[in-house]
Amino acid sequence: MISLTANVDFGLPYNASKQADVVAANRHMAFQFAWYYDPIVFGKYPDEMTQLITDGRLPTFTPEEAKMVKGSYDFIGMNHYTSYFTNDVPEALDKNWWSDSRTKTGNTGIDG
Repeated sequence: MISLTANVDFGLPYNASKQADVVAANRHMAFQFAWYYDPIVFGKYPDEMTQLITDGRLPTFTPEEAKMVKGSYDFIGMNHYTSYFTNDVPEALDKNWWSDSRTKTGNTGIDG
C-alpha cells in the first residue's frame, strides 16, 4: 500500500463577510493541502499556486510525469492539529514558503 500523509492546518476567514478573507482562507488551503494532494489526484499543482509562484521555484510536471504521479496512491492520509483565522495579504513581501500564499494566520483572529 502506498500513501501520503501530510499535516494540514485548516484556514478560516478572519472576517467571513470580507471576500478577500474568504478567498485567502481558500488559498491558504491550497498551500496547506492541495500542494501535496493535487499532484497525486489531478497530476498538477493547484491553480492558486501556479498563478502566484511564477519565478521557477515551483516545479512543473511533464505530461509523462503528470500521468505517472496521478493516481499513484492507495489511500490518502491527513494529520489535522489546528485551525487558523486567515487574512488576505495582497502582496508577498518575500519569496518563500511562508509568504507565497499571501495570507496571514493567527489563533485568535487578526486584522490586516
